[in-house]
Amino acid sequence: MTLTEHLADVRAGLREQRYPNESAISQGIVLRLLGALGWPTYDTRVVWPEYMTDGQRVDFALCHPAGTPLVFVEVKQTGKGVGADEQLFKYLLKGGIPLAVMTDGREWHFYLPGGSGSYEDRRFYLLDLLERTVEESATRLTRYLAYDDAKIQRTVESAWKDYRDISTAREIERHLPAAWARLLTDADEALAAVLAEKVESLSGYKPSPERIAQFLRQQARIPGPGPLPPPPTRPPLPPDRGVAEPSEPVAPTRRKALPASLPDKAERGYTLNGVFQDGRNAVDVYRRVILALMQADAGFADRFSQEGGRTRAYLARDRETLFPGRADLQEHVAVLPGGWYLGLNLSRSDIEKRIRRACEVARVRFGKDLTIAL
Repeated sequence: MTLTEHLADVRAGLREQRYPNESAISQGIVLRLLGALGWPTYDTRVVWPEYMTDGQRVDFALCHPAGTPLVFVEVKQTGKGVGADEQLFKYLLKGGIPLAVMTDGREWHFYLPGGSGSYEDRRFYLLDLLERTVEESATRLTRYLAYDDAKIQRTVESAWKDYRDISTAREIERHLPAAWARLLTDADEALAAVLAEKVESLSGYKPSPERIAQFLRQQARIPGPGPLPPPPTRPPLPPDRGVAEPSEPVAPTRRKALPASLPDKAERGYTLNGVFQDGRNAVDVYRRVILALMQADAGFADRFSQEGGRTRAYLARDRETLFPGRADLQEHVAVLPGGWYLGLNLSRSDIEKRIRRACEVARVRFGKDLTIAL
């Protein structure tokens, strides 16, 4: 039988619920498909069942040469594979395995332990045998698990290529909203020119650069010089939070927003891994959080300094990079160890956003590993 024929029969078996437990899944699906992919399932030093690593058992280790694991395969009962990632990765991160698979027979989760981020981030492909066609399932299984390709590392190379493609797409999706907001905020010249030209073509009148900049700020819902949008279209403010940068003027008919540094009676600080540290005000909490993350991770400062784009970095080696062209703001910084400067001219909402982003960069779970009270 060919791989596609095996898959067609496995799909029928899944629909008929022929695989009631992990043993049935291992024998009736996993070993069957591995055999169709060329693995000598009779050779227990190549397809090693119940492989032990650091006192822990993995259902199968696929080895080449014999006795040297290339792939760990963890089998779970159908419908119970979700949430088993942590158990699987406890084995993997100690053993340096290039590739890992977790399956309940129907779903095949493919991981690169050497990737970065959470368990979910390191999963580069999810194959559902009942959702995908037989042909697509055969193509994917062959790409990542074919024995002849595994022996020459081609399967691992394919996995890394797909992982990088997914990581790139994920980063693009993550930064697209911020990039669009930055274009609106900074009144990008090219965008402003196109908008002004279109307005002129429709109305016969060309708007001033100031009106274009004001309109773009309104679209981004960012306060700036000139009147604010009328109340019906303005989004509601969260309680007890500032609405503007301390350096930005506010329309005289509206109540002036409180800057982030104004203290009140509420307890301020942050909790990292169960330990609470107080802060004088929201800005001080921000400074202390960044300092704590720098102390916990030697590479954090370099990574965090890449955030914020060209116009306003979050962390930099000099003041000019933090506030380009704004000498009046270049005193609003904290000097941190290692020659780093941290920009502090921020509203409370901006502080929270930057702390959230800092947690992502530091691979710390915001709201779990780290909480804040501003």
